[in-house]
Amino acid sequence: MNMTGSLILTALWLLNCVLIIQSQQRDCSSNPPILPSTVVDTKSRRIALQGKLYQFNEMNAYIVTQKDAHQSEYTADIDMRLQYISGFDGYNGIGIVSKDNAVLWTTEDYKERAEELVDCHWTIMTPDMTDYVTPEDWLVQEFNYGRVGVDPRFISYAEFQKFADKLVDNNLSMDDIENLVDEIWHQDRPQRANGEIRKVPDEFTGKSWQGKVTDVRALMDANNVGVVVLSDLTDIAWLFNLRGSDTPYNPVFFSYAIITTDSVSLYIDSDRITPLSSDLPRCSSGGSTSSCVKMVSYEGFSSEFAQLVAADYGLIWFEETSSYSVFDTVSRNNGDYVTKLSPVKLLRVQKNTKEQNIIKSALLQDSLAGCEFLKWLEDMAGNSSQTTITESSAMEKLTQLRRKYGQYIGESLPTVTAFGSNTAIPDYTPVPGNNKQIDTTGLYLFDSGAHYINGATDMSRTIHLGTPTEDQREAYTCVLLGLIELSTAVFPENTYGEDLDILARGQIWKGGADYPQPTGHGFGTFIVHEGPTKIAPSDNRVKEDNIPIQSDMYFSNEPAYYKEGEFGVKLEVIMRAVEANVQSLPRGKQYFTFEVESLMPFDHKLIIENQMNAKQIEWFNSYNGRVMEDLGTEFLRLEENDLHEWLKVKTKPISIEAACPAITNPVSSAACHEANILSLTLTVLFYLSTRICIL
Repeated sequence: MNMTGSLILTALWLLNCVLIIQSQQRDCSSNPPILPSTVVDTKSRRIALQGKLYQFNEMNAYIVTQKDAHQSEYTADIDMRLQYISGFDGYNGIGIVSKDNAVLWTTEDYKERAEELVDCHWTIMTPDMTDYVTPEDWLVQEFNYGRVGVDPRFISYAEFQKFADKLVDNNLSMDDIENLVDEIWHQDRPQRANGEIRKVPDEFTGKSWQGKVTDVRALMDANNVGVVVLSDLTDIAWLFNLRGSDTPYNPVFFSYAIITTDSVSLYIDSDRITPLSSDLPRCSSGGSTSSCVKMVSYEGFSSEFAQLVAADYGLIWFEETSSYSVFDTVSRNNGDYVTKLSPVKLLRVQKNTKEQNIIKSALLQDSLAGCEFLKWLEDMAGNSSQTTITESSAMEKLTQLRRKYGQYIGESLPTVTAFGSNTAIPDYTPVPGNNKQIDTTGLYLFDSGAHYINGATDMSRTIHLGTPTEDQREAYTCVLLGLIELSTAVFPENTYGEDLDILARGQIWKGGADYPQPTGHGFGTFIVHEGPTKIAPSDNRVKEDNIPIQSDMYFSNEPAYYKEGEFGVKLEVIMRAVEANVQSLPRGKQYFTFEVESLMPFDHKLIIENQMNAKQIEWFNSYNGRVMEDLGTEFLRLEENDLHEWLKVKTKPISIEAACPAITNPVSSAACHEANILSLTLTVLFYLSTRICIL
């Protein structure tokens, strides 16, 4: 066959591939609609729910959330009502079903997942769409009077108020209605988790539960509060030094807690806490309640809370993120209240020395597993006779290695494991029919975390097992520089995470891209995504609902770069805020910076060294030195000599000669993509980041 014929056949083959790929994408404008094979048929369920609306006078629509009664980050299967009615299994979403329409709202990073699962009887809304409207604005556009129903247990007080404030000005009202999805969800519904609740060993807790309760009461006294209501499961698990398995990824258990000036009540089915799993002293009937815990059934919370409010114990403290039903109980019984961050969050956000050591030890053992995982990938790629590696099987190997280096309990977050074009999908998870083989032709990205007996971890790396393209190297270098700029930031007291986001994100903007996720999240001893702190563009939260960065707070630092349909890059470290030791700073204020706590090498072949300035190279070499010192020493102790030698190669320093010339040389600076100029500009701009990001 001649060259022309070969080219024609190749072109036809490529066109066929494109058509096959397109045929797998959701296209609701076609007649009939084109849907991926992964779409879930929920037509009968949606119709059944729409039929329920006719039972109520002037009931225009019903709101369905993906949340439980505690507004948990990850939702147990039994509470995945939005998934049942729409097929969408993402944890961040809200649906509205009217008599004629059904609309699903989610975030940009869940968009691809929604399109894989949701049929064309639903409209999908994400903020990046040109015709995007918020759920409350959609209701106002659709209806000029009537009622909108929602179960008050499964929507937060803040979210309910946002709807109500918008609707009341448009002749619409929000109505509390028992869950209509529950009325039609009978077949194959999962059971409520009822697993073991275990006590955290003393060596892995920062303080006893009694000491923590004392600290909570001190904050209550300072705020003239008589009652604290805890509904966030992570707050309750931290306070009592207990762990469970009632929701995915976070080791928590369904419960409520109420603390007054002289009593502590835990609302949980008491048979789940045995003397073997906890040393909590139980209050005896008629005895003193000052040094014990009153155990009440989980189902008994609502009635007992209502009685407590009516008894007027004083000001009641609960969070805006509590369910609306908590507020409703206070309101119906004429209680005085304050809504702000729980005292538990205010206490746990700064880690004491013991907690710092817990985090450090968990990150160390996870880094050892991560390094062996990276070496294993390279070894497998270099040996064509070895077993094929897929996105899913790679994570199975990482799990195996985590068990080798620590007392592994389970995953701490939904795993991202992506190869090739799948790396361009934020928070991608393999699905049947799209579980790519990992080879030497593209980037491999993973974002994964673990729960060990001593703490939680989170890591992200992107590697290339072959020869990367210049576009991939440019993107990787942008992400690395963003990570370094944030890691080395120096900033004054009363600085918030939203003020620093631009330091990392600005490097990605410079590369002509952006990423939909926050740059960083708060990080805890047992919860990977620990609120309320985060490093992200402003979300218009009032400052009282956020906390300025202070010493011994932990954050992830994970900028990313996504080139749609082609590739993505993500890197991550965990860092601790510490006081900055800079003599030249103005006196009278505290200044802070970050120390990176997680240690794993970066991929040298993806770094364009002459785009780094001298300070960035200095940080990179210092970081690699710490990686070699801490992990290398541990590998030698474990007699893992091959891994020690591998790590030597991966942590080789970059020559300072490779650095971008100083900005005093404008010609050379331009050749280095103006990296130094950008760094100086960002230092001035980061205080304006809130306004910039809103725009």
